[in-house]
Amino acid sequence: MRNLKNTTFALTLILAITFAGLSLAPAGAVAAQAPCGDTVTVQPGDTLWTIARICQTTVARIMAANPGITNPNAIFAGQVLQMPQPDAPTPPPEGFVYTVQPGEWLAAIARRHGVSLSTLIAANPQLDMPSRIVPGQQIVIPATEQLPELGPTPPTRGITYTVQRGDWLMAIARRFGVSLSSLLAANPQLVTPSRIFPGQQIIIPLTEEQLPETGEALFTEVLIYLVAVGDEGERGLEFGCADSLIPYLITIEPTVAPLTAALEHLLAQDDTTYGDTGLYNSLAHSDLQVAGVNIVNRTAIVALTGTVIPSGVCDYPRIEYQLTYTALQFDTVDAVEITVDGTPLDDILDQR
Repeated sequence: MRNLKNTTFALTLILAITFAGLSLAPAGAVAAQAPCGDTVTVQPGDTLWTIARICQTTVARIMAANPGITNPNAIFAGQVLQMPQPDAPTPPPEGFVYTVQPGEWLAAIARRHGVSLSTLIAANPQLDMPSRIVPGQQIVIPATEQLPELGPTPPTRGITYTVQRGDWLMAIARRFGVSLSSLLAANPQLVTPSRIFPGQQIIIPLTEEQLPETGEALFTEVLIYLVAVGDEGERGLEFGCADSLIPYLITIEPTVAPLTAALEHLLAQDDTTYGDTGLYNSLAHSDLQVAGVNIVNRTAIVALTGTVIPSGVCDYPRIEYQLTYTALQFDTVDAVEITVDGTPLDDILDQR
């Protein structure tokens, strides 16, 4: 049994030592054990969500391990929680298991091994929080998907393009001077825009639509991320309270600042249900505005102003994931740092 506050300190100490270059334990031992051990004792002010964040799991998995908890908001100091244990990753027939090294993050690992970030996440369902991996953790690297024997037949005015390592759909669209929506319309086999892989063939439609010949390219489409509540990963990345994170393509005014435009659109929505999609927007309750966005060394630094207002404990991970993954859609971004009135978003959510 472990005390959660002691576990928090221990995790901080372990990460500090690891990043200093010292080895604490073999990779297999780290991967086989949950960060918080078998049990956690609830401390005053703890919530299931903060416990899930520290212990690198989800509220849904904690509740499944503790069937006596029927209300995620009804836990009390001194209560002993059974912690779900991580499943050892099983490599696919043509993949392998990789041990995370100090200083690595998931997007960088995906690029190094020639797979897309979404493919890597799909191959590792045990990663409840893909934005948080630690040195010594083991993940599955899937084999690069093979080119089909017969590629798609291009339309009368179009060409067939083979996806290269590091390609991203919006970057391909900009390179060939077509809009993302036109590219998606020409490739109905692309169900999820973020899921393309090296060797895949896609159709580049030839249209009259062109990007400006000089100056910076203008973006006219971006993705925002919404929530399918209780979807359990059926339609997207599973996270938080057994929800799914869903990318949704929107059209914006032509701009050279697509991340700012995507965030402003997301924060401007007042309805919790986005249009007729049936998808949930946890940010509708909050009063937030974009104060500034900057990308430094592939890290998106997002400064917001206003007030974060979650509607229940399950909104905590929803707010974090909606904002973070809306920023991670761009090929120039590998990490995201979000502040509200100068305070890190993580700290604000932890305090609640």
